[in-house]
Amino acid sequence: MIMLLTTICQSEGSMRLALNLQARKDAPKRVAILSESRPEWMIALIGGFLAGVEIVALDPALKDIELAILCEKSLIDLLIVSRKHLSRSAEILPTKPNLCLEDHVAALKASRSPIEVANLQYDLDRPFLNVFGSGTSGSTRSIVISGRGLVYQAHSATKLFKLNSDDQLLSILPINHLFELAAGALSPLYAGATVIYANSLMPQDIIGLMASHNVTRMVAVPAFFKAMKKSMEIQLNQLTGNKKMLI
Repeated sequence: MIMLLTTICQSEGSMRLALNLQARKDAPKRVAILSESRPEWMIALIGGFLAGVEIVALDPALKDIELAILCEKSLIDLLIVSRKHLSRSAEILPTKPNLCLEDHVAALKASRSPIEVANLQYDLDRPFLNVFGSGTSGSTRSIVISGRGLVYQAHSATKLFKLNSDDQLLSILPINHLFELAAGALSPLYAGATVIYANSLMPQDIIGLMASHNVTRMVAVPAFFKAMKKSMEIQLNQLTGNKKMLI
């Protein structure tokens, strides 16, 4: 399934989430996001920023025990989780509440109440996003980024790639990784472009999506392009006669 959301919808969804977080009896200070790459991930990220909370980006590929340790060390108060990973929340954060991403979007669609924005915060210099990576050391470490840092990266990527509102960008890397978040998600939204999320990393599926959605941009790592090249070569070798000569 391919999921597309406009920047306007994300903006409204993020503001409603921010107000939801602020209105909670025990307003969270640190919120973790556990989800596959999808538009709602961005709603959770921006909503957390507007609510003044610190966001911790979790990698769904990690084991439950690993995620539980990261949540404990990060002092997580609330887990925002997609329905796909909702069943894991009891093992990862058993003593804290969770909020389902899809339920929030469904409530957004049903709600017509006005949005009070007076209490929303825009402090770009506070610690905002906490991501985990191993780099070249092999050991997991925490990296804390401010809102200003993310905005700068999005702005720089937009200028570097010359993105505009006509672009269709295919998002394939995990959005909890800083490279994909900055270059593959935030920068196209900053430019007013469309982001297409795919739920398959099979090269033939990616090629099909690129054709059916007129994709103009894609952010990936060298290993992915090598896999795509190999897949295309295999398909080419399976052709015979005139079909192979035409290609």
